[in-house]
Amino acid sequence: MEHIFLRSVILPIVFCVSLMIYSAWNFIRRYHILKNKLVVEAKLIRIREKNSGEGGTEYYPTFSYIVDGIEYETEYKYSIHSTGYTVGTSVTLYHHRKNPKKIELPERVKRRMYLDIYSFVVGVAIIILVLYVWNRR
Repeated sequence: MEHIFLRSVILPIVFCVSLMIYSAWNFIRRYHILKNKLVVEAKLIRIREKNSGEGGTEYYPTFSYIVDGIEYETEYKYSIHSTGYTVGTSVTLYHHRKNPKKIELPERVKRRMYLDIYSFVVGVAIIILVLYVWNRR
């Protein structure tokens, strides 16, 4: 009976609580990026193409921008869709206060915040479902 309780109740709850903590931490981190509005206008200087292995192509843009008088040239760590981005265009970025080489695209920050909220809610729903099912036994 204890083995079944561990496997069917405790492990899912531990997983969901971990998911909820991770989602909340990411949401707070992204919220601070939006709240502090460390915005910089950058120029897209090149796009590196990489085969995704699934028959598609991933695009990694490199941006040039100035923060506190220092010029940075940073490749974005996430792939982007090719549409809407062309070399030479101006792009608004968020940068991190302590490390301006860490950049985020505003639309990605907002999209990820919605995913964080969704993950948190799913974690809560699964915990409620597991406890409900277990109590009905």
